[in-house]
Amino acid sequence: MSGEDYFVDGTKVEANANRYTFVWKKAAKRYQDGLQDKVKTIFRDLQHQIKIDDQALQNFVTDQKKVASA
Repeated sequence: MSGEDYFVDGTKVEANANRYTFVWKKAAKRYQDGLQDKVKTIFRDLQHQIKIDDQALQNFVTDQKKVASA
């Protein structure tokens, strides 16, 4: 997961439809930069966690091989 290409659907629709059940375009544009920063942070955190999980898995496999050969 590189995060180079990502798509966010910001559509907001409420179950009880009325004239206030959508998000104004200006409001979406206003919060777009902040949303992109949050997405980048989430991707960075995910990549970091994936590295940690991969290392833990490698350690587990190595430990199981040591136990099996003993």
